[in-house]
Amino acid sequence: MQGNRRNNNRPTFRERKQGNRKAFIVLALIVLAGVAYFVWTQVDERKDADKKRRDAELDLGLEAARMVGAKFEKAAAIKIGVIKGKVVARAAFKGRIFSPTQESLFPVTVDYFINLDRMGKEAYHWNAGDRTLTIDMPDVTVAKPNIDEGAAIIRQHGSFISREAALAMARQVSVRAEARSEAFAHDPKNMTKARENARTVVTNLALQPLKAAGMTNVRVAVSFPWEPKTYLNQPSQQWDRSRRPEEVMGGR
Repeated sequence: MQGNRRNNNRPTFRERKQGNRKAFIVLALIVLAGVAYFVWTQVDERKDADKKRRDAELDLGLEAARMVGAKFEKAAAIKIGVIKGKVVARAAFKGRIFSPTQESLFPVTVDYFINLDRMGKEAYHWNAGDRTLTIDMPDVTVAKPNIDEGAAIIRQHGSFISREAALAMARQVSVRAEARSEAFAHDPKNMTKARENARTVVTNLALQPLKAAGMTNVRVAVSFPWEPKTYLNQPSQQWDRSRRPEEVMGGR
């Protein structure tokens, strides 16, 4: 009788199998929970690392814009180029008997400027992808052409030129020389050359404080008002979708 009782207390094969299955399930759940926790911590650490990297890139862009902006504020309007040329002005006098003409060749010098003091913080756009600081620059300003009348070459034609005719042609030549000089200053070829000079000058001027601060991994790009704004199609690469750079800096 006692032997039978002992045998009855021993778990059957089926009971042992069910017990092993439960233990396996518990162990599997523990392992899965551990794996899930490990994955969660890795994802969380990666998100934290990505956030720190984005913050560092934003700080780099803000600091670059601040340094360049401070440099430009001191620079105000800077000369970015000088173009020299010659213009021809013609005049004629219709007299009762004689009708003389005059042709004058004037050396002309034109200065071109960039007004950097007109640029606010909204002129700077940071692309963290390639670490490029894009500067929205105003168009070049054309100074009044300088006409060197003392070096002019004057040719007058006519068998007789009265004082009245000479004065009248001189006035005509003066007015037309100014008009021709303005046209020369705004000639598309000269404007293109002046703008390319401005792009080079402004880029080099912006790189000076960056290099002095050790920011050799920051690239500067200059954009004129009419040029396509690639950063407008890349909102994630701007300072902030809802705040301007100075607001971000103030919040920090």
